[in-house]
Amino acid sequence: MGVALMAFSAFGLYAVTSRKPLQIYLFIAVLLAAVIGQIIFLINMLDLRSQFHRRMRQSLSTSLRTRYEFGADAHDTFTYIMNGVMLMGECCGINGPHDFTVRRNHYIHTTSGHVTHNATVVFPLACCHRSYIERGFHSTLDCALSWSKQAINTEGCYKTVYAYMSENFGSAIVWIYVVITYVELMQILLCLSQASEIAREKRANKLSSALRRARLRQRSNCMIVQNQLRLVHTDV
Repeated sequence: MGVALMAFSAFGLYAVTSRKPLQIYLFIAVLLAAVIGQIIFLINMLDLRSQFHRRMRQSLSTSLRTRYEFGADAHDTFTYIMNGVMLMGECCGINGPHDFTVRRNHYIHTTSGHVTHNATVVFPLACCHRSYIERGFHSTLDCALSWSKQAINTEGCYKTVYAYMSENFGSAIVWIYVVITYVELMQILLCLSQASEIAREKRANKLSSALRRARLRQRSNCMIVQNQLRLVHTDV
């Protein structure tokens, strides 16, 4: 991303300093494409039903099915992140608890007596209501073992995180996009102004050259006429 921005800035600097209309208009086209792309991306980002969010949910749901580990000895980073989000956001899965009902989930844990237990849980322990978690491990495990949806958080974490981000950072993100778009539009106007000035200079130079050539032709014609008159006077 940084390399792309540097290349974009370098091309803009070259287009402006070269004073060549083709490069300037090409830079304007790139700026317009960037503005349109940013507006489309912002609209898709703000609309939870957009194709952008649909693909994000599909990607995260795939990671949840393939990478999420049940059990106290889970080591996958994705599992740690999901558990943290589910506990802090009081949510379950990406789209809801049904994300975990498509497979049998084995929760392996060791008790204080060094006895290993393998329990088939319906949902992760992190999906349980805070009231079960506050009562301790066994209460939380009973919640995960049950099929009762009243004991777990039913909201999907994607929607929960989206709501949190929108509430706390939505306005800032929109204003950042507005400022960036405003700066880019000002750049477009400045480039158009410079391209127009260069075109005027070229027209003025062409007109000046044409006038200079006309004067030279006029002067040449005058000299020819004078020479002819001088010859006539000499003959007389």
